[in-house]
Amino acid sequence: MLDGDGTYEATDATKMLDPLTEGYDHVIGDRFADMRPGAMTRLNRVGNRIINRAFAFIHGQDFRDILSGYRSFTRESFLDMTLTSDGFGIETEMAVECAKRGIKTTVVPTTYYPRPDGSDTNLDPIRDGGIIFLELYRRAKTNNPLFYFGSVGFASTATGLGLALYVAYEWVVRSISHEVIAVVSMAGILFGVQLLMFGVLSDLILSLHREQMKQIEELE
Repeated sequence: MLDGDGTYEATDATKMLDPLTEGYDHVIGDRFADMRPGAMTRLNRVGNRIINRAFAFIHGQDFRDILSGYRSFTRESFLDMTLTSDGFGIETEMAVECAKRGIKTTVVPTTYYPRPDGSDTNLDPIRDGGIIFLELYRRAKTNNPLFYFGSVGFASTATGLGLALYVAYEWVVRSISHEVIAVVSMAGILFGVQLLMFGVLSDLILSLHREQMKQIEELE
């Protein structure tokens, strides 16, 4: 699989396919291994780095270039994936599926060229970057629920505590009461703590599920 815009090196197909004969099920071409001058803007390069770091943090796998459109894979591993994205999110979704389902994945260096003259890109760094980050977060629900629920829970708890400190300061220093803000801060703290607890329980259930699936596979 590769983009048909002339940015990838066709002769790299051989080394993209070789790992499939060595026991791997999915291969990702690393564009950063040999990126030619002008192939990617500075903004896109920084965005790619941030997205790859975020993916490694959330999903626990470092595939170095999850947005690469140059891939090879076995038919069986592809059928194991659940893919619903349409557009630039498909590469992210495939990487998440590899991490989630334990698909044996490797990365090989590839060459990445600038787009040919007269070839316009449909990529919008802000819009499509937001879509990719949303996909990373949405997919964490079933692959890293502690992060998925915990991040929102932490933000809610921190906001509630911040409002509570403000209310306490106003009450002690200026003798001004903020009943409504106090209620909002308490609601934020309670909501956040509940989400954190739910994230811990979900992570425990997921760990038990993975252990059971591993035992079933060993029995089979």
